[in-house]
Amino acid sequence: MTLAHPVSSWLHRLCVGFAGLALAGCETAHEATGAVRLGSATVPSAAPPVARCDRVRTCLGALPHEYGPANADLSKRVTSCLGATLAERWDARDCVPFGVATDVTNGRKLEAYVACSDLCPDYVHTGIRYVDVHQPECECLGGNSVGPEDTGCAPGGSSHAEGPNSFEVVGASGHYEVKAKGPFPHVRLAYLGLQREIDSVNGRRTSAAASLTEIVKQLIAQPPADVRFWQSGPTRGVYAERVVFDRLAALMSTLPFATAAQSLECPEPDGPGRVTLCVGDRALQCDAARDRACATFASEIEKAARAPMGPRVRERIDCADLRRVPTFVAVRFRDQTIELRYVDWLPRMSAGEVPAE
Repeated sequence: MTLAHPVSSWLHRLCVGFAGLALAGCETAHEATGAVRLGSATVPSAAPPVARCDRVRTCLGALPHEYGPANADLSKRVTSCLGATLAERWDARDCVPFGVATDVTNGRKLEAYVACSDLCPDYVHTGIRYVDVHQPECECLGGNSVGPEDTGCAPGGSSHAEGPNSFEVVGASGHYEVKAKGPFPHVRLAYLGLQREIDSVNGRRTSAAASLTEIVKQLIAQPPADVRFWQSGPTRGVYAERVVFDRLAALMSTLPFATAAQSLECPEPDGPGRVTLCVGDRALQCDAARDRACATFASEIEKAARAPMGPRVRERIDCADLRRVPTFVAVRFRDQTIELRYVDWLPRMSAGEVPAE
C-alpha cells in the first residue's frame, strides 16, 4: 500500500536533508537577508501603495515584541492591523511578511503573514507564523501548519489534537490496514509510516484490529518506546536511533541525490540490478554492484535494520536540528524495501492533549 493521503502536498515541502542540504530547503524572502529582525520587512518586487504599507507596518511595529502567555492574542491583533475586512487584508499582502515578535518559549522569530487558498480574498489566512519553520520542525515545536497546503507554521498548534480519532484499523483475518480519518493534519501518522497494511510489529504477527489500534495509539502519543519495527509485505519499517542518521549524514556528500518523490515513499528501481536510495524527498537510482558509495549507503541502511532493538529512553532534541537530520531514509531493491524513520523528535503528548474516543 502506498502512502497517498492529504499530507503528501506538504511532505513534498519538507526538503529533508542534511550536510549541505537544509531540511527547510525552500527559499524564502528571509534567506537572502538572514534571520528576520523586529520591524524588518521583505520588499516586494512591485511596490504597493506606500501609505497603506506605512499604516500596516506602523501598527505592527507597535505590537508587543514578545509572544507568550501574556500576549496570546497577538495573532488577532496582527490581523486587525492588516485590515478590517477580507479584501483589506488581501490588499495588505505586499506589506508582509513583517517581523513582529519573538516566541519566549523557544526563541523563534515570528512574522505577520497574509496567504490565500482557492478563491481570493474569500479564503484569506492572516496572523503570525514562525520564520522559515516547516515540517517536521513545526510539529516538534508544537506548532500548527497554516497557509495554502500547510506551508507555514504558527505557534500553539492544533496538530497535537491528532490522537485516537485520527485513524482507524480496517480488515479481518490477519489482514489489517491503518487508515487516516477525520480532518487532522496526520503529521505523526505520516512520519510513523503506518498508513498501510501492517503484517507484524516487533516480529509479532498482527492478529486483531483492536491490538493494532492500541499499538498505533501508543506510537502517536509517545513514540517509539517499545515498538521498534514493523513489516508490511516486502517493506520493513524501522524506528532507528539518532546515531544511525548521523552516520548516514557522513555518507550523503558522496552521492548525487536529486529531488524526485512527493511523499515519504521510495520509488521503484528503474532496472535489474539497480537500487533506489532515498533521503526525505530526494532519491537516487544506482547500481550497488558497481558503485561503491551506493553500496556503502545501502549497506548502512541494511545494517541498521538488523541491529538489536530493545526499548530505549528517548532524549530531548533541539527542534532546529531537524533542518539537517533526515527523518526518512530508505533503500528499495526489486524485491524488498527498508525504511528508517527518525521519530524520536515527536513531542510526547500529555493525557489532556489526546482526545478521547
